[in-house]
Amino acid sequence: MDRSPVLGVYDEDIDRESAFEMLAAKAKQASDGAASKQAQDDLDPDRPTASGSSTGGWTLPGFGGDEAEEAPKGKRGSGRSGYQRETVVEAALKSVARTVATQLGQALVRGILGSLKR
Repeated sequence: MDRSPVLGVYDEDIDRESAFEMLAAKAKQASDGAASKQAQDDLDPDRPTASGSSTGGWTLPGFGGDEAEEAPKGKRGSGRSGYQRETVVEAALKSVARTVATQLGQALVRGILGSLKR
């Protein structure tokens, strides 16, 4: 080991910060910032907020946004999330697209494997 060309290079253990640890630190910093902003808003309720919510002003449809409150009662259906059944035409198009994609994939694999045999 004394004659190794990398003697002294790899002797010291280094524990670098992983990507998970970096992202966790950023998330904690963001949540701390949001909590402090919320605390300031609670102290001064007359001050208008930029987004009006603590999520940063954007929401995904069907995931607890304000759209359920804004929609009229008759428009949302029976209280379900934004799920809508697909029509017969949509189902047929999906089936055709799946069949074409499957056949195309099989043809490509056969072509690639066929050229490997030769």
